[in-house]
Amino acid sequence: GLFALLPLLLSLFRGRGLLLVLVILGAGYFFFRSGGCNLQQSSQLATGGILDPKQFAKAKIYESLDDDDSKNPLPESANLQKYAPAVGDQGHQGSCVAWSSAYGARTIEEAIRTGKDPNSLKFSPAFLYNQIGMDGCDGSLIQTAMEFMTKKGSVAYDRFPYSDQDCSRQPDQQLLEEAQEYKMRGANRLSAGDRTDAIDLRAIKENLSQGAPVVIGMMVGGS
Repeated sequence: GLFALLPLLLSLFRGRGLLLVLVILGAGYFFFRSGGCNLQQSSQLATGGILDPKQFAKAKIYESLDDDDSKNPLPESANLQKYAPAVGDQGHQGSCVAWSSAYGARTIEEAIRTGKDPNSLKFSPAFLYNQIGMDGCDGSLIQTAMEFMTKKGSVAYDRFPYSDQDCSRQPDQQLLEEAQEYKMRGANRLSAGDRTDAIDLRAIKENLSQGAPVVIGMMVGGS
C-alpha cells in the first residue's frame, strides 16, 4: 500500500523535490500502527475521523499566495518532524482526530513557539477527545477539534493521561482553567477555494514551509 502511493507523490511534487507532506499522526503514525482511526474489519472503512463536508465548510479558508514561483518561490523541502512528539498509540478507540490535532499538531506548534523538546510539552489527546468524541468512543470531527482548541485550549499529556478503555472521564475545573493558557489562535482549511472536495496543494506546501502543521483526514480501507 505504501509503495503504491509513491507514483502519486512523485507526480504531485515533480520538479521541486519531494516535499514531505506531514500527515500529522492520524494517517502517518496511527494508520501504520493500528490500521486506521479505529480498529474495524478489513472490509470496512475506518470511521474514527468523521469527514463531514458541511462541518468542513464552516472553517475559514486559507488564501494561498500566487502560485507563480518566480514571485513566491517555495523551498525545495519542508519537514516539521523534529517538532513532533514520539509516536503514540490510540489503541482500540476512534480517537485519531484528537491524536492528530492535540498530540500532533498542537504539540508541534508549541515546540516551534518555545523551542522546547516536544516530548516534554506534548498535549493530551484524551483531554480533547473525551470532550468532543461521538457516542461510543467512535470518532470525532477535525473542525470540532480545531474550534475546541481555539476556544478552550489544551492540557499537557501527563495532566490528563490517555486510556483507550474510557472516553467518558471528564476534566475538573482546575484542568479546564489550565487549558485556557494554551488556546491557539485558530485554524484554516486548505481547500481549493470554497470547495470541500478538493485540497489546495500549494496551500499545504506554504503552511508546512512556514512551520504550520497540517492535519489531514482521509478515507482508507482496512488493508
